[in-house]
Amino acid sequence: FSVRHCKNNTLTLYWNLKDLFTQGVSKEAVRDMVRRDVRDTFRYFARDVDFEALRRLPWYKRYFATAWKFFLVLAYRLSPPRRIAFAIAMFALLFGWGPLIGVNSDENGTHISLFGNPGGAYWLLSVLIFVSLLFMELKDKLDLKSDLEIAREIQFGLIPSKPFEQDQISIHCSMRPANTVGGDYCDIVHLDEHQVAVVLGDVAGKGMPAALLMALLQGSLRTLVTAGLRGSELMTKLNQYLCTSIPSNSLITLFYGELNTVTGVLRFVNAGHNAPFVIRTQGVLERLHSNSIVLGVLEKPVFLESETTMGPGDQLLLFTDGITEAFNLALE
Repeated sequence: FSVRHCKNNTLTLYWNLKDLFTQGVSKEAVRDMVRRDVRDTFRYFARDVDFEALRRLPWYKRYFATAWKFFLVLAYRLSPPRRIAFAIAMFALLFGWGPLIGVNSDENGTHISLFGNPGGAYWLLSVLIFVSLLFMELKDKLDLKSDLEIAREIQFGLIPSKPFEQDQISIHCSMRPANTVGGDYCDIVHLDEHQVAVVLGDVAGKGMPAALLMALLQGSLRTLVTAGLRGSELMTKLNQYLCTSIPSNSLITLFYGELNTVTGVLRFVNAGHNAPFVIRTQGVLERLHSNSIVLGVLEKPVFLESETTMGPGDQLLLFTDGITEAFNLALE
């Protein structure tokens, strides 16, 4: 009975470990990790390194200077206490490498041997510190990921989840952020019995900063709509508020359109956003090009309104630069 029980436990452990390391794993995911993740990690840490200046150095200085630059970049990404621990681990690693080269003298002369004088204690200290730092950073990342997942749910709650249908008009929204959260803004605002506002915007940047500005944009626009502002007047007031509320290095592109669901007349202001497509039933494509400057840059710009008419069967396609800047696995 004990042998069978032990065998069953061993099989259970085996299947648990197999599920742990194989469930959800695909060749594409492994390839992405080796190719894309490694490349993105290198670019993240190398973006503050001036490689052009390093290339001008003599070769005997270049490699040491490059290693020193990367050491500083890594260290400054850590908090001050962890920065000290990282420096100690690096020096322990170097000190551990030194004693690995042994110099022995005897009656036959002096001999230099690799691994002749092990520096295992230094290496062990270095590994322990590096592993501890790894777990600390991983813990911070998991905590942040949990917060970002909550923020993602909140942000998706701000996006229309159901299609809007009225007077033979159907409007659908879909959003997929590049990161957990993003700066894209999609909204459908019911104005009156036969008027609906279609809004699509894009906050410069990605991640949490862009998502916070996106929430600010949505709240501001809906407040102005509730106050009765429409068209170019609404965009002027919205821009004035954004200029005083967002950082000076931020900007927002926005397409704001008011559609009459009976006549199909669409009056719009395109503030620097990607020109939407109007797909006519005859197969003709039209673009609703930008007619105004982006939001949050100038305090008193002029916002112009344009007009087009949507006929039966016509389609309006609005999109952000996430479509035009997307790459496939071959980076095409």
